[in-house]
Amino acid sequence: MTDHPTTGGAEQPETAVAPDMLPPIVERAPIRRNVMQMFTAQVITWLIATVLAVVIPRALGPEVLGELSLATSLWLIAAIVIGLGTSMYLQLEIAQSPNTGLAMVGPVIVLRTAAWLLAALVLGTYTLLAGSSTMFALLMALVGFNVLINVWSDVLTTSFLGMERMSIPSFLSIASKATNLVLVLAMLALQFGVYGVVIAGIIAGAWPFLFLLRRFTGLGHITLKGANRHVSHILRSSWPFMMAGLAVVVYQQIDVIAISWMIGPRDVGWYSTADSLVTSLGAPATVVFAAIFPALGRLHRHDPEGLVRLVQRAFSLLTLAAVPIGLGTMVIAPSFAPMLYGDEFRETGDVLVAFGPVIILSFCTLLFGGVALATERSNLWVAVVLGAAALTIPLDAVLVPWTSDRFGNGAIGGAIAFIITETFQFAIGLWRVAPHLVNRATAWRIGRILIAGGAMMACTWPLREQFILLPIGVGAITYGVAVVALRVVGADERALIVDALRRG
Repeated sequence: MTDHPTTGGAEQPETAVAPDMLPPIVERAPIRRNVMQMFTAQVITWLIATVLAVVIPRALGPEVLGELSLATSLWLIAAIVIGLGTSMYLQLEIAQSPNTGLAMVGPVIVLRTAAWLLAALVLGTYTLLAGSSTMFALLMALVGFNVLINVWSDVLTTSFLGMERMSIPSFLSIASKATNLVLVLAMLALQFGVYGVVIAGIIAGAWPFLFLLRRFTGLGHITLKGANRHVSHILRSSWPFMMAGLAVVVYQQIDVIAISWMIGPRDVGWYSTADSLVTSLGAPATVVFAAIFPALGRLHRHDPEGLVRLVQRAFSLLTLAAVPIGLGTMVIAPSFAPMLYGDEFRETGDVLVAFGPVIILSFCTLLFGGVALATERSNLWVAVVLGAAALTIPLDAVLVPWTSDRFGNGAIGGAIAFIITETFQFAIGLWRVAPHLVNRATAWRIGRILIAGGAMMACTWPLREQFILLPIGVGAITYGVAVVALRVVGADERALIVDALRRG
């Protein structure tokens, strides 16, 4: 019986070649190429998401948007349970033992479908007992169907990610988001309102699933024969990842639920609009994480020193990107939000200002979480994130009513609570997950990045009331000049930039 790294078994002797250790079916792509492919996809999808982030709030208004956001938050939490942690399990299993990992695709789809049925029953019962409006009940049903399609599609996407072949997921990410944009605009033009927005998402998610299903034959075959034999192994191996994912989603969505209980859908609309924009601004961190996660698991098993070098490079790169994004958001948010969403969402700008530090911290905490999961320290990170989620509840209980009374905007309290809990996670991650980052060289490099960010903010702050392109342009030039003058960019980043220019 072959041992698996996720279950703590011993490695095969070098003289034995187990079936699951045969060469990969598809040649792996270099990490740099994966990063560039996913970064290109994220840039395009970010532009699409920005358009939707402007159009949807304007069309729906804060009240209806608040109802949609609450339904989405509840299903996002359920989706983590439905996923059972199998995405990361499959990525690592396929990255380390390709044939064995690909054989688990069919059983994972069966498990996810059964879990979705259970989740639909639970959330349907909740909706009925809560005496929800007809609109909310219909939104829960539509969003739930969309989740089912996405959890199926995610299994196939994970297979390509595990093989470190990012081209197909990157292409589908762009195509799906573009389809969604066109359909949303059409639905809103036809006056289908919030229901049309959700239906557009369903259609835009269905065809990529069918496309992936066809292309998967290049990797392997989906078989359900003997799936029951793998259930216990899959559940046991993926359990830590599910708990980690559940902890993260509960932590991310608890503010939406708390604000809806304490204040109402209007403030939820302001908060979720800001949170949606912050999520899109976090694209660089998502790209780097998705590209290096399978490699983290492989290096942990075969090259611990290489793992340390990869984490150091990723941390530097993420900080280099996070500082201008976070500080720049704080500068332009008050004028940016009403320009994008209209006067009904002017308060969203104040929430975005508070989210600025969160952006910087979350780039790093995402990396720390990934390192913990890839190096079999998931229990530690689950405890950290659950602790942050638990801390969020009393913080929201104090800060949301206080900011509502003081500023007429309870969503600001949710953002302030986020700053505190992200700082908590950052400190624990630096201490327990990546202590090798605590050294003079890293501190000197991060210090220079912060100096460059400070110079950018000093030059753009007096321009914050001007047309938005002026502070953005001045900030980009200032930060770029400061980074070059301070010699922040290392050889790895320069190589990545040169590669991007050649491919462009």
